[in-house]
Amino acid sequence: MAGRGTVNRVVQVGVESTPGTAVAADKQLPLTSLVLSRALEHKEYRAQGFKPVTGTKIVKDFGNGQMSGPLNYTEIVYLLSTLVTPTISAAGVNQVETATAAGTVSGTGTATAIVTAAGMTGSPVTVTFNVTTGDTPAVWAALARAALAANANVASFFTVSGSSTAIILTARVAAANDATMNIALDNGTSTGITTAGTSANTTAGSLGATAKKWLFSPTSAGTDAFKTLTIQEGDSNAAVQMAYAILTDFGMSVQLDDCTVSGTLVGRSPANASLTSSPTVVAQLPAGPREIDLYMDTVFGTQGLTPVTDALSVEAAFNNKQALKWVLSTSETSFKETIEVVPTLTFSFQTEHNAQSRTLFASVSTSANPVQYLRLKATGPVIEGSIRYSFILDVAAQVTATEQTDVDGVWGYKYDCVPVYDASFLKPWQITVVNTIASLA
Repeated sequence: MAGRGTVNRVVQVGVESTPGTAVAADKQLPLTSLVLSRALEHKEYRAQGFKPVTGTKIVKDFGNGQMSGPLNYTEIVYLLSTLVTPTISAAGVNQVETATAAGTVSGTGTATAIVTAAGMTGSPVTVTFNVTTGDTPAVWAALARAALAANANVASFFTVSGSSTAIILTARVAAANDATMNIALDNGTSTGITTAGTSANTTAGSLGATAKKWLFSPTSAGTDAFKTLTIQEGDSNAAVQMAYAILTDFGMSVQLDDCTVSGTLVGRSPANASLTSSPTVVAQLPAGPREIDLYMDTVFGTQGLTPVTDALSVEAAFNNKQALKWVLSTSETSFKETIEVVPTLTFSFQTEHNAQSRTLFASVSTSANPVQYLRLKATGPVIEGSIRYSFILDVAAQVTATEQTDVDGVWGYKYDCVPVYDASFLKPWQITVVNTIASLA
């Protein structure tokens, strides 16, 4: 028999129905490396009068491993599901409504923007804002946008954007076009604003036939549901198999020449096995640096609107998600289960120290440190219509350290941030993936 070459080593995964009960590993991951190891912890004993150890005992037997590979739009969903169970829905086009401000304020008072949308809490929502005599349409449109972004019901359903006289609401969730969606503008106690009862349906909402949206959204308090994997690593001769496999650490690194993911795996002690035959090969769709955008906004409801114009790198890590629970029981030969513990969350980015960077630099002090809504987005090939493969990471974070850097001759600054609890965002982090995979099965 020929020797075993590491070049022939493949990785396959299967999603378990019951944590720790192995299943067929019927999905092959051609982009992601999952290197499995067996971890043995032992005690050594030596009685007086002896130089060598006189006895040993294995006290813990479990599996661990390392995950590495390119950031991608497909295989990643199987690994992220071990951090938090995803919600899977049809992907589509987010509906956009645009209202145009008209009329200069002739009498100081209040004005209103009334937002209607099927499924929005409190619809129709009346948002009131103050205007002053002489406010031009562009001036009071900016006031309207700020008031809309500050309204919890509106901001949770829409992102708010626009410039000059345009007031733009973009639905956060893609859905079939809502004919009732509308922004109505009018005077309250003010005078001079031209009543606009109907907004323009700038982009019609729609759902794709094959595109799917995977939403990974952990809670800030309480236990997250998660999936466990059966991982097989081997070749046609033999393999090792690890059940109850999960990620405890997950990291991302986006550089000017590469985009990678990494992580630490734990699971039950690997056992000898054979590879599941005829696995489905998951489509290889890596993300590259030219597909990356980084956004930074200070108002919830507007995240993803302001690009970091000269971003140079991004690093993110969500570590220590779960720990092994050991018990004294003869029915448990390895750990019994895993439990959530306090995670370690980090996010950092480098950017040219331009005007935008200097503004951020100046905003951080002992008296003020505004929350930054940061979004990393990778945009891939077209799936159907205007729907593309995508990967989006959102965090609400605050700057905790700065460092002057040089990136290929570019004068830059690195901003270390810590993701924080935010009463609007509510999550430690959120990842959204759009692809054509319909389920984990």
